[in-house]
Amino acid sequence: MGTYVDASGNSHGFLESGGSFTTIDYPGANGTFAVGINNAGQVVGSYWFGSGSNHGFLESGGSFTTIDVPGASSTLAHGINDAGQVVGAYFDDLGLTHGFLLVLQNIEVTSLAWNSAQGGADFSYAISNGDLPQATTVDLYWAPTSTFDQNEDTLIPGSVTTTQTVVGTYGPIHVDAGELQAPAGDNYLLAVADPDHLVETGDHTFPLAYDPFDAVAVTTLDSRSLTFQYDISEAQPSAPFDVGIYRSSSDTFDPSGPGTK
Repeated sequence: MGTYVDASGNSHGFLESGGSFTTIDYPGANGTFAVGINNAGQVVGSYWFGSGSNHGFLESGGSFTTIDVPGASSTLAHGINDAGQVVGAYFDDLGLTHGFLLVLQNIEVTSLAWNSAQGGADFSYAISNGDLPQATTVDLYWAPTSTFDQNEDTLIPGSVTTTQTVVGTYGPIHVDAGELQAPAGDNYLLAVADPDHLVETGDHTFPLAYDPFDAVAVTTLDSRSLTFQYDISEAQPSAPFDVGIYRSSSDTFDPSGPGTK
C-alpha cells in the first residue's frame, strides 16, 4: 500500500496484493495519498481538489468516507488500527499542526417503545462502522426532558444491558413493567447507548414520551350520579394521583376556567 505519481504528475494511492496492483483514487479528486491500512483492508489517507486543502479519507470495501476535523483548514489521516480508530493531523486557521484520534465505530439505540401486550418497554440497538473494541451498555433512564443528563436523570438499574461488540442489530430487549416505576415530574423514558463513554464520546439517546394517564369514559347513570373510567399504562407512577370530574361549557379542559369541579 502506498502512493505513486503518473506521467502527468498526478498522485494516486495503490494497494498491492500477490503481485496485483489496485489503484485507490478518491472520486473526482486531483490527487490521492494512501497512507495507512489495517488487517481488515480499510485504507486511510488524504486527497485534494485542484489547489485546495487536503481532506482525510477512509476507504472500506470500495466505499469512501471523508474525514475532516471540524474547523480545520486541512486534515490528513495517517493510520488506522484493527479497532477502526484513525489517527492523523490537521492544521488550524493559524497554520498550527495538531494531532487527532477518530473512533469510527458507532453504537446507537434504534428503537424504544412501550409494550402494550406485556407491559414495560422494548428497545433495540445497532453497532456499525466496525466492531467495538470492548463491550459497553445500553441503559434506560427517567428524565424530565428528552435531553440526557447523566448527573440529573434517574438510572433504571434493572434495564442495564451489556452490549455485543460485533457489527449488527440487536433486540428487541424487554424491560419488565416492574422495573419502570416513574419518579414524579419525569416525562420521558430515555434509552442511552454507551452512557459512560467507554467506546465513544458522542451522545446516543432515544427518547420516549411518558404519558400514562387516560380518562376513558364518563357515563351518566341518572340525574344524581355518574361513573367514570381511567387507565394507567406505560409505567407505574411513583405516587398516587387525583382524578377529577369537572362540569364545563366545552370539551376542552381549563383548570383556571369557569368550569365547576
